[in-house]
Amino acid sequence: AMRFFLYDPATMRRGAFGIDEPGPGAVECPPSEIDIVVVPGVAFTAAGDRLGRGRGYYDRYLSQRGMRAVRVGVCYAHQLVAVLPVEPHDVRMACVVTS
Repeated sequence: AMRFFLYDPATMRRGAFGIDEPGPGAVECPPSEIDIVVVPGVAFTAAGDRLGRGRGYYDRYLSQRGMRAVRVGVCYAHQLVAVLPVEPHDVRMACVVTS
């Protein structure tokens, strides 16, 4: 499951791939308190439809009860396409920002 934490350098620790991650004492941020989520993707449409990597992590996270965050897709210009297959569980972005 995807979770977000308040950033505090004092609670970070080196993770499995040498990437810092929240450690013991890190404070989890409830979905209802998040204002904006920057969402990566393989491709997007101008309407905000998103093709992810097929695991549904962001779709599940962004569909949680109380989630009111603005959803911003980010991609390179060449990742914008005219049409994508969309399923009922897919969460649309409020906007898409490109290079």
